[in-house]
Amino acid sequence: MNSATAQISTPRLTQNTAPSIYTIAQLTELVNGEILAGRKDDALSTLAQLQNATHKLETQIHNMKDKRHG
Repeated sequence: MNSATAQISTPRLTQNTAPSIYTIAQLTELVNGEILAGRKDDALSTLAQLQNATHKLETQIHNMKDKRHG
C-alpha cells in the first residue's frame, strides 16, 4: 500500500474508488483482447482510455488524502 492510500480507511477507499477500479479492470481486459486479436488501432484507443481512468483514480485518492488532512 502506498503512502497516499495508507492514510485513508479501507472501507472509505473501497467505496469511493470501486467504480474507477472496476473501469480499469474492464479496460485492461478489453485492451488485452484487442492486442491478442491484432487490433492495434483499437488497442491504442483503449490504452488511452485506460490511462485516463488510471489518472482519475490517482486524482481521487489524492483528493481523499487532502480532505483527510484539510
